Amino acid sequence: ELVAYLRSKSAELDQAARSPDILIKSIIAENPAVAEKLIEDGVVLDSGAVEMLLPPGKNASLSKWASLVRNPEMSGLVGKLKALDASLAGSIPAIRFLPLLNSENRDEALANLRSGDSVVDDYVVEGLLAVAPNAGEKRPWAQLLDDEQCAELIGALALADERLRALEFLNAGRMAKAPKVAHKLLEATGFLDETIVEDLLKPMDGLSTENVNFAAAASLAGSIVLESEHPYSESSNDSKPVLIEGASSLFVIFDEASSTETNYDTLKFAKSGNESEWWGDIYSGSYEWPGANGKPPLCIDDNSFQLIFTSDGSNQDWGYRMVVFDTKYQAGCGVTLWQNLLADPACCDLVKSLRAKSEALMSAAEGSA
Repeated sequence: ELVAYLRSKSAELDQAARSPDILIKSIIAENPAVAEKLIEDGVVLDSGAVEMLLPPGKNASLSKWASLVRNPEMSGLVGKLKALDASLAGSIPAIRFLPLLNSENRDEALANLRSGDSVVDDYVVEGLLAVAPNAGEKRPWAQLLDDEQCAELIGALALADERLRALEFLNAGRMAKAPKVAHKLLEATGFLDETIVEDLLKPMDGLSTENVNFAAAASLAGSIVLESEHPYSESSNDSKPVLIEGASSLFVIFDEASSTETNYDTLKFAKSGNESEWWGDIYSGSYEWPGANGKPPLCIDDNSFQLIFTSDGSNQDWGYRMVVFDTKYQAGCGVTLWQNLLADPACCDLVKSLRAKSEALMSAAEGSA
């Protein structure tokens, strides 16, 4: 009321109150009464003000504009701002859709795409490819590509916009770590780059040991598969010696299904002849098993160890399954990532698509068989 009175008494104050600068300040301060009155008086947003609300090339769902859109108390102001600027109005579907692009909401997001309730427009693509706000974080699209549970959603998004199926997102490493995602990207892309074929046919010494999965490691000559009962028994206290003759050191990789009661049902790799010391950590739970869920293999600088598993009297889980193999397979043995994919049942759809798109991979697969 005071502002209104002063403006009515002074043309200079009235003119100053009509500036876009005053409008944007009242919007950012989330003062809808002032902002809406200014808009009603004919004040408009200039390009700088719009960019403050919706920075170009950034994730629209993290913008100040998005916080206004999601705030029910700002609905009147949002309606007036939409009428003032087409870009603000056009970004709202992406602001509502982008937060659904994750593992928890993947089914809803996919249903929205298939029904046409959501579309992959420039705002969605820019949001997915935008630099993460926190240092060290991956871009949203890169985070999504690491999640095998989102493979169907990723395929639908990649089909919708060529920027999401760029060659940088489909590589041999992705095929090793997320074969379902890689398969959907390959389907969306429609062709296979020759550099990927070359990487798939390289010996493993040209690739990280993180690319070796359980099924492929279990197929190596001399490897040993060790596992508990499924589920394991309560009050277990099992100890068994493990030895691979002729090896200088060993790798251990777990099946991703491995799971025990956290902190109570544990597995450790005791040093031969000295069970008070062990290799790596004491393992339990669902996600920290070496070689599973993106973790590197456990390296044991010996050719033997004592495997010790203990459980308490409650809350049994699935248990563990692991493969132990000679580290000589890390390099110089000619094992390729393509052979790993061929050996892994989880990669069958990806392998089928790769064979159909490359004579070299087809020939190598027949040779492996």
